[in-house]
Amino acid sequence: MSIDINSLSSAFDKKLPIKFLGGFQMFFAAGLFLLWMEKIIPTITNGTVPPDLDHYTTLVIQGLDLGFIVPIALISGVLLIKRRPFGYLLSSVMLMKGFTMGAALTAMIIGQYLAGVAMGIIEIIMFPIFSLIIFYCMILLLKNIDDKKYKDMIKED
Repeated sequence: MSIDINSLSSAFDKKLPIKFLGGFQMFFAAGLFLLWMEKIIPTITNGTVPPDLDHYTTLVIQGLDLGFIVPIALISGVLLIKRRPFGYLLSSVMLMKGFTMGAALTAMIIGQYLAGVAMGIIEIIMFPIFSLIIFYCMILLLKNIDDKKYKDMIKED
């Protein structure tokens, strides 16, 4: 609440690769959407129980990703490309969330591999690659913050 949202974009260097960062967030949203829909759509069309449901009543991770992560990544990417103030704010949050999520998923994949758990090749390849790209995007974003301008725009209480 202490950030002046209207001047937030001025805290970022003009060399910030807006289209790359925004485009990747939209690509990430689409990839996550397609990954989870690949598991959900066949069960809807066949009238079967999703194989990953196990003993749960809902697909919690898929529901949270499709309900929050996908829409926020898509919106933040679009707003950033349009250079809207909330795009900078949401992208900062989304890239940090994506980084932590990617690191956790990569650790989970390694743990499952070591435990001999069968996994789909798409998950084994997609999540670590997305994690590396998100890490790169986060570095780009953080390197292009002008500390002096950022400190000047913080509202004092």
